[in-house]
Amino acid sequence: MSDSTAQRREPKGVTEHVGGNAKYLFVKYGCLCEVSKTPVEGWRHPVNQKTGEEITDKWIKSPKSIEMWVDSLEWYDRKHGTEVYQGWKMHGNAGGVNYILDLPLNNEATKKIMFSAPNINFRRPLEIAAWTALNERTNKMELAVWLQQDGETILQFYKKDDMKDCPPPVQRAAVGGGSKWDWSDTDAFLWGMMEQQIAPLIKQCAAERASSTPAPARPTPPDEPGVPTHTGGAAPTAPSVAPAANAEDDIPF
Repeated sequence: MSDSTAQRREPKGVTEHVGGNAKYLFVKYGCLCEVSKTPVEGWRHPVNQKTGEEITDKWIKSPKSIEMWVDSLEWYDRKHGTEVYQGWKMHGNAGGVNYILDLPLNNEATKKIMFSAPNINFRRPLEIAAWTALNERTNKMELAVWLQQDGETILQFYKKDDMKDCPPPVQRAAVGGGSKWDWSDTDAFLWGMMEQQIAPLIKQCAAERASSTPAPARPTPPDEPGVPTHTGGAAPTAPSVAPAANAEDDIPF
């Protein structure tokens, strides 16, 4: 499908299991969901993915997916009590409805989008889905995040065995013995890329839709057609995430 055809087609918004639209979406509790702190008819209590316990003071509605035009990427850095919350809000629209997808740092959806962002064509609607599935390698139920455009899966640009210009994680000795992976350089590069390159690109493509002025879907270097090059950079502020002890049960409204 051409970019011009994609711009004429209206993205379908939330694909519900049953009924209605969502406006503020999260990827947590093992799914894509809208969350409420008060009872809503037809909604259910979420389950803490670490403990398996039902969270009785919250209610969620879980659509199958969200497809929308992506309009902007807004960085946030705030405190809620003693906890620090950092990440992005992905603003979008479909069918006259505005959506906000929360993308906190260290969230699986955020990681998926960061690792895949250079392969996303922001002149076309983006569809995002999330669900819990069995990882056959680990034999554990894990969150799966899927991105697609025009029926085609978006593959990661940065991969475990091919990190390109992104610094790979480094295995370091851990206190008390053993080792652990240090992702600090990788994260700083990806956060910088999102803030300095992807966010302005999204804004540019949104302006194109509003004005019908041609703009590139994504930066393309002459030596590698169709694949953007990113230099990364520092995050807008140095992320210092201090997650709650039970982050699944803490929503920073």
